[in-house]
Amino acid sequence: AHDYGYSASQIGMLWLYMGAVAVVVQGWLVGRLARRLPESALVLIGTLALVVGFVWIPYAGAVVRLLGALGLVIAGQGLASPSLSSLISKTSAAHAHGEALGIAQSLSAGARFVGPSAGGILLDRASVRSVFMAAAGCAALALAATTFATRAGTESAPDVIRMRRSG
Repeated sequence: AHDYGYSASQIGMLWLYMGAVAVVVQGWLVGRLARRLPESALVLIGTLALVVGFVWIPYAGAVVRLLGALGLVIAGQGLASPSLSSLISKTSAAHAHGEALGIAQSLSAGARFVGPSAGGILLDRASVRSVFMAAAGCAALALAATTFATRAGTESAPDVIRMRRSG
């Protein structure tokens, strides 16, 4: 029921493609974009790419469109994840960097456990499409939370700056 007709070698080539996209995004693109855009913008762009990519995957059909959808997901993750870590370290108090990054990594590890587990259950009980729509829904929630946090952070930025200067 879940067979799209790809052979093991074709699936391997998809993984190779995704790895190459990740290397280009994280090894080259993130650094260039980080010099031009704030981390919050990179997190938003990356998360939006995740939403669009996850929605697109089950409707991709042809391999070229599937590569585009997978490229968006991998690029989105590659933009959002390191930018989010940087943003956390810059916005947490100096004495709490380790704690803040540790909590973020713990939540990330939990998501890497819960996501595939829930996706497997959903795949067994519903459809392939529902798995990607659920992933898109989770990414959309992350996008909404990031948008809210970015707006709240912008409004309170003078307070943060004042606290850093006085402390």
